[in-house]
Amino acid sequence: VFLPKEWGDNIDFNIVQFNNSGLGAFDGELWDIEVKENIIVGGVNQSAGEGVIYTGVTSSDLVDPANWRFYRVSQVIPDQATWVMGVCQGDAGDLYAVGRESREEWGFVLRSTDGGASFTNITPLNEEGASAIPDASRCVVKGGVLMVAGANGLFASLPVAAR
Repeated sequence: VFLPKEWGDNIDFNIVQFNNSGLGAFDGELWDIEVKENIIVGGVNQSAGEGVIYTGVTSSDLVDPANWRFYRVSQVIPDQATWVMGVCQGDAGDLYAVGRESREEWGFVLRSTDGGASFTNITPLNEEGASAIPDASRCVVKGGVLMVAGANGLFASLPVAAR
């Protein structure tokens, strides 16, 4: 994650490197970021085929990796090759992550109401209990409605009014 050192004519970045050494190290990519009162970043641990989410509070020192929370999508969608493709925030401070199962090509939608400490799977399901949506790649919350876009022309919306 690249965070600005200063604004003006000479922009430079502080670089925060996550999970690049030690027992938690992995090869991966972070694909989306959204910053409001919280910051949420999503991507994938390529080594494990596992979606990852990092969250922080913008009022904290985000240059210090200790001020970030790390969440593995396998905690809510176990035994699947998930990739987080998009992240967004709701008006009530809720955090959302959308993505795909890379082998079976179905989408998922996750929601956190506790700043990223945990997520709940809110993916719409079909009659068999499987995901009813194709790969999900982007999300946005506007006017109390979560909107998700993705593969095969996916556009889905869900009211997520303030709690």
